[in-house]
Amino acid sequence: MLQRTLSSIIQQHLFKKKAIILYGARQVGKTTLCKDLMSQYPDSHYITCDDPTIIQTLENQSLEQLKRYYGKYKFLIIDEAQRVSNIGITLKLLIDNLPELQIIATGSSSFDLANKINEPLTGRCYIFHLYPLSINEISQTMSFHELEQSIEQRMLHGMYPDVVNSKSEFNLRLLSEQYLYKDVLIHQNIKKSPLLFKILQALALQV
Repeated sequence: MLQRTLSSIIQQHLFKKKAIILYGARQVGKTTLCKDLMSQYPDSHYITCDDPTIIQTLENQSLEQLKRYYGKYKFLIIDEAQRVSNIGITLKLLIDNLPELQIIATGSSSFDLANKINEPLTGRCYIFHLYPLSINEISQTMSFHELEQSIEQRMLHGMYPDVVNSKSEFNLRLLSEQYLYKDVLIHQNIKKSPLLFKILQALALQV
């Protein structure tokens, strides 16, 4: 597995009585990075807010209920946190009352998550952004010559981990249709249309 540069930076900010907020597009590697960090610490727990039952344990809960659910852990990953209403208030309660608990909350949609945490978590969190793989990161598995030969392909296909690892154009189409456009189109309820795709294509050709 490629070592992400951001991983060592986040490690320097762990257990300082603040939450870590990790933004990034879908399939950029947030979950993989978080689980790798979590594996280094005992009493760790991973939850994803894709699961409705998990959302129920985080929404509109009293402090005592939150302690009952999560007080026994030292390291907690909350994946897709933007799906939880008032997640900022929940995180504030956990941070203020369980200072030994390190929380990392991830969000695919920075628009949604930022709106929910900005005010409650002022001064209580560190914010990081995870992007697709960098040249330095993929150079871990390639010689300089191989890297130089792959530059054109990487410029055409991008640096998303699944695309780089699989070398498949099908995965690139799947990623763009099901993930990348979703975050763009969901903002302000923009509807998917042929015109928007043409605009995106024109912008891509200008890069």
